[in-house]
Amino acid sequence: MQLGVNVQLPPALGGLEGMAIYIDTEGSFITDRLIDMATAAVDRVQAHPSAAPLPAATAATGDQRQQGARVQNISLESLMSGILYFRVQHYTEQLALVRVLDLLLQQQQQVALIVIDSVTFHFRQDFPDAGARARLMSGMAQQLASLAEQRGVAVVMMNQ
Repeated sequence: MQLGVNVQLPPALGGLEGMAIYIDTEGSFITDRLIDMATAAVDRVQAHPSAAPLPAATAATGDQRQQGARVQNISLESLMSGILYFRVQHYTEQLALVRVLDLLLQQQQQVALIVIDSVTFHFRQDFPDAGARARLMSGMAQQLASLAEQRGVAVVMMNQ
């Protein structure tokens, strides 16, 4: 979740000014925890020197004014809405979502990060054929790697 917040920050604060896609397979995405993280990020942004208005006597460059405006536009609401959340209940939903991510990225071109938490959760249960499981997971990993390369997004796959 922290990655989903951080990716939205301006480059001067270590971010990419992008959005995040968060795919939750376990139901472990806790909104209250995300609010805590986003609130801390807003506090950190507001304490950053680029958030302070420049003195009237200082001639700011266009880049400085633009950076200051971007920093001032960061709020709890903007950080929360910058994470596209998907809850998948079954491995077939997970595979289907991965297949349509390219279309989603075409519509949401600001996305810079895709997080899958946990990538193997649905594959650990009720999957007696280890070979089929390995093939499906390998295909999914290849699709995600291709997306990362073609669309320039970071992909983070978490596992227990």
